Formats: sequence, structure tokens, C-alpha cells
Amino acid sequence: MKGRFLPGRLCPARTLAYDFETMTGRLYLPTGCCCDMRGCVQLFLAIDAKVRRIETYAGDKQDTRYERRGTAQWRAVLQGAAGDWAAIELEGGQGSSL
Repeated sequence: MKGRFLPGRLCPARTLAYDFETMTGRLYLPTGCCCDMRGCVQLFLAIDAKVRRIETYAGDKQDTRYERRGTAQWRAVLQGAAGDWAAIELEGGQGSSL
């Protein structure tokens, strides 16, 4: 498995991108890999405290996106096997508090 391990993260990263106009980050991982939500969000918050959306890719397929809800609330949206997207609300529908 090729890729560079980012400090404090459990996943090897192939590519990292950030678009300051759309405030969207993208993290590309090797096929079959994933990362934890908290670590991914913290990584992009360190790049831009105003980040709104983060997309992660395993190989060439987008598998997760994180969407900002308010100041410190985030939710994960996962892609199912059929290609449909489903939001996962954490902490009683408030999203993940970081």
C-alpha cells in the first residue's frame, strides 16, 4: 500500500487538495482505505478554518463526504453499494461536534 501517512491520522494519503473558492477539501486514499471523520475534519480545519465540505476518495471512487452544519457541527454522508448517498446524523441529529 503506497501513500504517505499524515501526522495523527491512521490512513495513508495519496493526494490532498483544497479549493479556497468553494471551501472544499479532497483527500485521496489508496483503494480499500478510509479515514476517521474527526482526523479528516481537523486536517482541513488546519488548512482553512472556514472549510465547508470535505470529500474522501478510496482509489478513484468517492466514498464519503463531510458537510459542515453550523460553527462546529459536521455530518457524514456515505455512498452505498448501489451508488446512493445516505446522511449519518450523530448526537441526536446535531452532527458531530468537534
